[in-house]
Amino acid sequence: MSKSAIWELGLVISLHSIGLNVFKLNCNQLFLKRNQIKDMDIMMSEL
Repeated sequence: MSKSAIWELGLVISLHSIGLNVFKLNCNQLFLKRNQIKDMDIMMSEL
């Protein structure tokens, strides 16, 4: 493998892992928001 091919592969892998981390963060935020909405629904129904 040439040096540039290895470098490109490293770049692709790092971009991929960054993308996965961003995806996970977005999923976690959506999950938290959903739970907050549920909590608000519960509080509203108790009023």
